Amino acid sequence: MGLVDNKYALKFPRNQYAYLRDQYEEQVLLDLKSLNQLLIPKILGKGNNPPYFIASFVPGKHLSADEIRQLSTEQQEDLAEKIARFAYAMHSILPVDQAIEHRSKLKLDSLKGQPWVIYFEESLKKVAFPNPRQDRLAKEYYKRWKSLHYDTPEVVVHDDIHNENLMFEGTNLIGVVDFGDTDIGHPEQEFRQMYRINETILNLVIKNYEQLSNLKLNKEAIILFAILQELAVYSEMLTSTKKDRPSFYRATKNLQKWLPEGNWENDTTPFL
Repeated sequence: MGLVDNKYALKFPRNQYAYLRDQYEEQVLLDLKSLNQLLIPKILGKGNNPPYFIASFVPGKHLSADEIRQLSTEQQEDLAEKIARFAYAMHSILPVDQAIEHRSKLKLDSLKGQPWVIYFEESLKKVAFPNPRQDRLAKEYYKRWKSLHYDTPEVVVHDDIHNENLMFEGTNLIGVVDFGDTDIGHPEQEFRQMYRINETILNLVIKNYEQLSNLKLNKEAIILFAILQELAVYSEMLTSTKKDRPSFYRATKNLQKWLPEGNWENDTTPFL
């Protein structure tokens, strides 16, 4: 739970996991205090009874994925460059060993739930989808994702860079928020949600990041991660009969666009 005005953001955890997650986010933001590519929340204080922390307010508004797609070529190029610069700076500033130490002290991984590899296995490999085409596609893409080889090193990733965590002034990206899902992964994992917007943005982000880092990103890995995340959301929402969730509509729309042979929008019979 949070309270926000035009100067401060106060976060109050609603349970034990949220409390530890907030403590982890607080530590990450403190470690990132030298990052200046874009505005991010700055830790200003905290209290213990009840527990809360105070961060600076990041101004701006969100643009929808459709609004980003409608930006001019120059505006999309500028957006992609800023996202790549932000990600590269974050990946460079935060040592993996330090993030592991933070997570270990908080015992965060034992409470977080399922890491991606287990989440995908539970949602895709061990579940039968409503029709044979969907089931075949889910198993096929899961197998392809599991067999991926990465030439890039592991880094500390924001892990939730998408339009709802990007702050704009007009069409100009000025800030990034929500560092509570910060995790350890490859740069390819970081950029999966760019593919949801469009391939143009993804290609531009890859180009800029490669120039900054001198690394060669595996574009197939980025796209596979994006597809598997939507397959897992689709599976999870159908299994729990939560087809009214916005994430389910987003997943079915994206899967219909990316894997139309699955007939995702027209065959959403709940799993047995």
